[in-house]
Amino acid sequence: MTGLKGEHVCIKFSFKLGKSASKTVEMLKATFGELTVGRRQVFEWFFKFKSGLTSVENAKYLGPISVSTRY
Repeated sequence: MTGLKGEHVCIKFSFKLGKSASKTVEMLKATFGELTVGRRQVFEWFFKFKSGLTSVENAKYLGPISVSTRY
């Protein structure tokens, strides 16, 4: 992935399209593999976007990125 801001852009795009957080997790993993943000983080970001956060420039407001890995 392209970093924290890139993750936010993808998640916000999916949110704006009306996709669910679960579907967003599936799409991110299908596109970028297992090294993408974790399910919990996507749900937290969806909550923030639903609460009115509109700018991905405020990425640090959303907390640290969590990356899921499978060994």
